[in-house]
Amino acid sequence: MRKIQIAGAITGALLTLAIQFVAGLPAGGGEMSGLSRYLCWGVIQLPVLLIYQLMGMRWHIDGVLETSLTQLLLMVLVNSILFALIGTIVG
Repeated sequence: MRKIQIAGAITGALLTLAIQFVAGLPAGGGEMSGLSRYLCWGVIQLPVLLIYQLMGMRWHIDGVLETSLTQLLLMVLVNSILFALIGTIVG
């Protein structure tokens, strides 16, 4: 693996964990702050949601705090792979 792929995978994992953590914090900056955090959280879960739908499984997360450890780890894995692929294409 090249350095850019490793950097992309690490970035994907850290970004997923950071957004999951920040999205779970109580809103303190008004409506737009909460909305933007929820939208960012929706973006990081979208690839896994699509995988669930392709496999015919039911996605049952209604909010940030309902994410199970298995689903979080799957989000980290998928986003790491996607960022590594982006690193491959860019680098």
